[in-house]
Amino acid sequence: MAKEEKAHVKMTVIHFETESDNDTLMENIRSIAHTIIKAISTNQKVVVTSKQLTTGSEDGETPEVIEEEMIQDDLSLESKDKDGQRKKGTFRQYRTPQTIDIDLTSGEMPLKVFIEQKNPDNENKKYLTIAYWFKKYKNIPDVSADHVYTCFRFMGWNVLADVTRPFRNMKGKQYGWINAGSTKGTYTINHVGENVIESMGANRK
Repeated sequence: MAKEEKAHVKMTVIHFETESDNDTLMENIRSIAHTIIKAISTNQKVVVTSKQLTTGSEDGETPEVIEEEMIQDDLSLESKDKDGQRKKGTFRQYRTPQTIDIDLTSGEMPLKVFIEQKNPDNENKKYLTIAYWFKKYKNIPDVSADHVYTCFRFMGWNVLADVTRPFRNMKGKQYGWINAGSTKGTYTINHVGENVIESMGANRK
């Protein structure tokens, strides 16, 4: 008589709902959700035997799958439009950027001095200023999420959950300040973006 196989599955699902279309509020919710995912995902444990890879054995046994705990990586994120209709979306779990080992304080123009001179007043311009600084003063035209993350931590700024979102925004037709870099996941400031930075200053808007 075939041995009865058992499986145990436990799933944690977190659901957020808001009636606001405010981008800042939505970004804050995403940041909170991202933090929760990181906290609970450390408990994730899935045990799967080789039998799971088949649809069944010759003696009719059910493939053995033991899942002690499975945590949903994508969180359901809902908002409502002006007519009260629900708009559903999926929260994406973003890769956590890493701090890179690079000197930001020495040389012709330290990063902090340059940023204070340019005084970027929003996220896009902070990213653009960093991209310009790397290209002009470090001879690094292609920057990634790790470069930005390192500079934001150095400056004491809050880091977005989706670190590359401003780069993607500026790459679009609305701005056109950024191009794709030479390698996947990198971005480079173009001549239009450089002109924006060169026209900026502490006393300018």
